[in-house]
Amino acid sequence: MSLNDPTRRPWGTAQGASRTILFIWTGIALLSLASAVCIVLALSRPIDFSPTATILAVISVIAGVAGMHFDFATAQRRGAGVAVGVAHLFGAWISGAGGGIIVTAALSGQLGSLLSLSGLLILGVGVAIFLSPNVLERYRAAAEIRHDRVRSTGAHVLATVTSATMVSLNDSLRFRVTLRFTDQEGAQRWFTRTAPPATVDISEDDTIPMHYDPQNPGDRRSLVVDWPTYD
Repeated sequence: MSLNDPTRRPWGTAQGASRTILFIWTGIALLSLASAVCIVLALSRPIDFSPTATILAVISVIAGVAGMHFDFATAQRRGAGVAVGVAHLFGAWISGAGGGIIVTAALSGQLGSLLSLSGLLILGVGVAIFLSPNVLERYRAAAEIRHDRVRSTGAHVLATVTSATMVSLNDSLRFRVTLRFTDQEGAQRWFTRTAPPATVDISEDDTIPMHYDPQNPGDRRSLVVDWPTYD
């Protein structure tokens, strides 16, 4: 198959880029693991610090920076945010370090010691950091699907603003709004939300259209507010 074959699957597809990113970060995590093994073993003999530990650590840092650059460069292609690369970088490093400590504990016959437990904890933290962007993206995608469903099949109502205060969030001023609505059973319900940045000025007693799930009106995750925004 030639490089110009139009039927050839492009390397730059989102799936291909994501798989390549995973391979890169796995390699960096293994470099970090090897570095941790050499460093921990070298620290147990402080008079003769192994140069291999230094070399592996330097290679791990260089590979990590290169991996983060590639992560940034392919973020849009993969449908990810550019900040995801930072979480992947530190997640891979920390995971590798934790795995290295566990391997070192096993090699030195300390598998059930505090050393191995600390390695397990560090490994868990690293994996959590690495996966946090993916978990957040899945949560947001599930929220969007749920909100689309409520908009199309849920109940529509006008909610009344009972309070609106200005708060600072991520260096921008936003409205923190408490809304009241009456569900189909005649029960009044209140909830508080932070309006998006482009929301117009909101005052007490204003009405804002919203949707909710009539089968579960108390589920705050399914409350969808149609915030008035500047065009």
